[in-house]
Amino acid sequence: PEETVSGSIGEKNTEFFKPPPALLLEDMLPEVFVDKNIGKVFRIPEEIMPKFEIFKFPPILGREVGLTYIPKSVELIKLLESASKESSANGNLILSGQMGAGKSALLLQAVNCALCSGKWIVIYISDAIKYVNSTHPYAKDKGKDEFIQPTLANELCKQIKLVNEELLEG
Repeated sequence: PEETVSGSIGEKNTEFFKPPPALLLEDMLPEVFVDKNIGKVFRIPEEIMPKFEIFKFPPILGREVGLTYIPKSVELIKLLESASKESSANGNLILSGQMGAGKSALLLQAVNCALCSGKWIVIYISDAIKYVNSTHPYAKDKGKDEFIQPTLANELCKQIKLVNEELLEG
């Protein structure tokens, strides 16, 4: 008689089926952004993940950002910290590089750091192209030669309010 196997394929064959090892990762908090941690793997803290769910992850990164590493973002975090102490007139920064170089991941880490610190109001637009490519409803502003996107603007305002509720109420 033929034996039927339930569950995962190979589950009963312990010689070949091994469960994946449990990863115990430290949270990616602002204090881990130091040179000695460059290249180490950290996770976005569980309490921050819902905020990223509200803003949406960059389409190119998807959900895999729950586990992430610190490439060379220490310098970016230092810039972020120094920007908190001086005029925003000096805080302009442009990230550039080839596709796949890590710009989105680097920015995501900076956003995570800002959210963890609790001292920044964060406005994060993961897919800004939708603001200019006519994929969302728009209307012409009466009296002006401009188009407005009230649906998209409303959606963004709701996201900003939900993510920054504690700071906006204070």
